[in-house]
Amino acid sequence: MLTFDAARDEAAATTALFQLAMAETYAGEPQVALETCERVLALSGSRGERWSRAYALWVAGLAHRDLGAADEARRAGRAALEHQREFGDGICIALTVELLAWLDADAGERDRAATLMGAAAAVWRQLGTAIDAFGPHITAESSRMSARLEADLGGGAGSGAAVGAGLREQARRRLPRSRRRGARTRRHRRVRPAHAP
Repeated sequence: MLTFDAARDEAAATTALFQLAMAETYAGEPQVALETCERVLALSGSRGERWSRAYALWVAGLAHRDLGAADEARRAGRAALEHQREFGDGICIALTVELLAWLDADAGERDRAATLMGAAAAVWRQLGTAIDAFGPHITAESSRMSARLEADLGGGAGSGAAVGAGLREQARRRLPRSRRRGARTRRHRRVRPAHAP
């Protein structure tokens, strides 16, 4: 049987390995998954490859979370997102942002978790897919965390409104004051409406 090592196909090896690590995580073997992620990180680091590296960091975040190591999970997730600054793989971004939301929910940071879940949902919508496309285990965890946030935030439409409000507030804070809805610029205040006497 031909192996990745024998074929010297490091791209195929790193892709298969981070997927194996995800399977190991969801098979209840997070420590084994971390070892597999380390192999991906070593291979990808030796040749400067960042796509598989980002996914391996996301999976490492999942595994660390399963082991109760929230700080390590958060570091891995943030490192995965740092790699996305350059090439913006929407799927990895959505998966990682959702992981960070789960970590915030675990830590009792419900509002921040809801904001991040809303941001991940927006990326999924933009991609035309959903986390459901990535397997039953991650779908179940996403559904469980969404239900938990809905219950914590008051349930029903209220939580959806909270997520939307969080996203709007986050976007609003990034806009200069003069561009916020309802804000009038100096020019607007100076110009009189045509019907004014």
